[in-house]
Amino acid sequence: MNCTGLGTMWVFNDSNMMPVAGRLLFLIPQPDFNYSITTENGYAIPRKDGIVLGGNALAGSWDENPSREHGRDEQDEGLKLNKELNV
Repeated sequence: MNCTGLGTMWVFNDSNMMPVAGRLLFLIPQPDFNYSITTENGYAIPRKDGIVLGGNALAGSWDENPSREHGRDEQDEGLKLNKELNV
């Protein structure tokens, strides 16, 4: 098993490797939301402990700190999708 992540860049001298940052948002459980949705801007996956919103990918980002701005982007996409589906 190889779990070196971005360390693979140095282990195998692969300069094509790059970080991709992302963010997941967790919403409270909603029993009526019992299906997964995937769009070009993200996804929503229901679980027993809540709903996972995700899908943003910031290629080349070495920043390890969460960004409120990108979290808001995901939240906004989730709200737009919610309105479109009339959920």
